[in-house]
Amino acid sequence: MRVNQRKIKIPYAIKDGSWVHISQVENGLKANCVCPCCNKSLLAKKGTKVTHHFAHYEKADCQPETVLHFIAKNFLFQKIKKHLESNLPLNVSWLCKFCERKHEANLLRRAKKAYLEYKLGNCKPDIALLTENDVPVAVVEIVVTHKPEDSAIAYYQQNKIAVVEYDIVQGSDLELIQSNEILNASRVDQCTNPRCKQCGNPFGDKIILFIVPQPCRRCERTMEVCFIRS
Repeated sequence: MRVNQRKIKIPYAIKDGSWVHISQVENGLKANCVCPCCNKSLLAKKGTKVTHHFAHYEKADCQPETVLHFIAKNFLFQKIKKHLESNLPLNVSWLCKFCERKHEANLLRRAKKAYLEYKLGNCKPDIALLTENDVPVAVVEIVVTHKPEDSAIAYYQQNKIAVVEYDIVQGSDLELIQSNEILNASRVDQCTNPRCKQCGNPFGDKIILFIVPQPCRRCERTMEVCFIRS
């Protein structure tokens, strides 16, 4: 994925050890903020022509996409930890690549623990979700410029670990992580529809079969009637 560095406007920084939004600070160096990656001083640019954002006061080695990835990873991790500690569901929605339908599911249905850059085999995902017994059930990957390696995807598939990917291309995507109650993933390698017992692939439509007792229209004798809902 290509990201135009000039268009990346970072709206978050660190002040006194805590995250702050550009709207919460004064203009210029009076903001008294630092970069979350390199810890160097940041300017709060709050002009009238460009979207308000932070920029390095002096030359720094960290690139805008690196900062974008770091903040997104930490914001998602904080959100997941908060829901786990409160024992609350955290729903994620995605367009399924298998049935081409929109799905929504609780990301934390089986997870009890979350770790940043947890080592799984030769992989180190941005966020790993584990059960109470430390069994990995899902990983979350932030995609700014590079998608997960094919070898990592193969490892996750072999170990039945769900992969949730989020494309982050601009500063406003960070604000959506903070504000949205439902996380909108870019890609999830799962389908919530039932799967074929022989090949394991999901069916295109979820079909529910109902069998209910109904009286006959003529004799009023009770009989079982079957109907389906897709």
